[in-house]
Amino acid sequence: MKLNILHIALNAFACVGLVQSALAAYPEKAVKLIVAQTPGGAADIMGRMIAQKLSQRWGQPVIVENRAGAGGNIGSEAVAKSPNDGYTLLMSSDGPMAINGSLYKSLPFDLQRDFTPIASIATFSFVLLVNNNVAAKTFPEFVKLAQGKPEMTLGNAGNGSTNHLVGEVIKSSAKIKMTNVPYRGAAEAMTDLLGGRIDAMISSVPAGATRVDDGSLRALVVSTEKRATRIPNVPTMVESGFPHDVSPSWFGLFAPANLSTDIVRKIHADVSVILKESDMKERMAAQGLEPFENSRERFDELWRTTIRKWGVVVKETGAEIN
Repeated sequence: MKLNILHIALNAFACVGLVQSALAAYPEKAVKLIVAQTPGGAADIMGRMIAQKLSQRWGQPVIVENRAGAGGNIGSEAVAKSPNDGYTLLMSSDGPMAINGSLYKSLPFDLQRDFTPIASIATFSFVLLVNNNVAAKTFPEFVKLAQGKPEMTLGNAGNGSTNHLVGEVIKSSAKIKMTNVPYRGAAEAMTDLLGGRIDAMISSVPAGATRVDDGSLRALVVSTEKRATRIPNVPTMVESGFPHDVSPSWFGLFAPANLSTDIVRKIHADVSVILKESDMKERMAAQGLEPFENSRERFDELWRTTIRKWGVVVKETGAEIN
């Protein structure tokens, strides 16, 4: 009997040792970080900053791979169907990871079943940008202009993107009609806005702030309750006389479903340390991003709450992907 108990105990210690050894070794090779957005967009900017920091911390390459298209579904699907070994991660926002479940009639994955939420990364606002050919200098002036010119065009980063839904909220609040022009990504929309081929666009603050700084585009209003620290002179919807705002969007890190709890904890702990580093805070602030360090449990709760929130917005605005 004593021998059996000893044998069981030794096996238990051996198993614990193996788990600890595997965790200590992770990652043993390059990690792929998929960004479901084109290069140059806010998710890409954030993904590359995190990838660089994790590479330094882990002593292994963290390779960013852009898988854009279908409102972020292509990149999301690639991760959902990858091995759940910690070597394929997803940097995404509340667009693909919350809106798409309500906006698309069918998805090649289940949002709440096929992913492991790991860590919240950052929050950010959206801003309405216009090219310098548009006469309006303020959002109320823009509303009057749009009311008289329903053929005005409003670009976004793609049907079903957060940019698209924020645009729908702004149009609904201001009671204006504009022609939506969806692009494959924010960078393509920005190019056409700069070239005067569209009148306006909804951009994330990280992607649009530089163009506001150099005067090539004008920012008329931000979507959130508070002003964006990166462009503090731009008023909110409420300040502009339109009582509607959108909660800040977020970036988060995800993996395929059923990722080892130990690996999840390791990645979350390392990301939490990175978000507290002074140089990371400075780099994020320069891009208009606010660090959003949180417990994994609270991020999971936020993610599922956001899915429900955007479901209501999709229903109220009648937003469609076509």
